[in-house]
Amino acid sequence: DGLVAAARGRGLMCAIDLPRPRAAELVDRLLTAGYLANNTSERTVRFLPPLVVHDTDLDGLLEALRGALGAL
Repeated sequence: DGLVAAARGRGLMCAIDLPRPRAAELVDRLLTAGYLANNTSERTVRFLPPLVVHDTDLDGLLEALRGALGAL
């Protein structure tokens, strides 16, 4: 079982699908780490970053996402 079943998006607007219905838990973990995302279904997490975002912010999000996914 992989951590993510699928990823899609256009520009910075993107979503990931999880192999198991744990999207709400992932969103909670990201929020605790200081990142805002929302679950659009039991398995899908959507990211809508601001129009102006720095590379360091995206790097931090990816680090938090790896940690949160690993903890699920």
